[in-house]
Amino acid sequence: MLEEPSGEAKEKKRQIIANLLATEPTLYSKRKLIEDFIEKNLQGLLQGNEFDEYIEEQKQKEMSQITAEEKLDSDKFSEMITSIENGLDVDGLKSDDIAQLTTEKMTFRTRRTILPRITERLKAFTETFISGFH
Repeated sequence: MLEEPSGEAKEKKRQIIANLLATEPTLYSKRKLIEDFIEKNLQGLLQGNEFDEYIEEQKQKEMSQITAEEKLDSDKFSEMITSIENGLDVDGLKSDDIAQLTTEKMTFRTRRTILPRITERLKAFTETFISGFH
């Protein structure tokens, strides 16, 4: 039977993970996710091997937030995320690819500000939830 680690052992493990998160550049974008997961796990809210489920839940929340805030078609956005998971390079996307995700008509002026913002959010989402997990 597994022993529950003492408070000192938990704190030591937490410190090791914090040091790793602070020094490993590939984990910077995942820092909040990992810290939140550890906090919930240490509180006993998560049992066993639920990290993948936790990441998927957070991913869905973030997708919903992005589609709502940027007024994107959720189905088209989900399709694009699936394509990115299957190897589509976010940096290779054209502005027209991003524009197809929006539900509102854009003028040329608004297009110049909105599309780069959506692209940056898509890149951040990819870095946090896709890169390094597959």
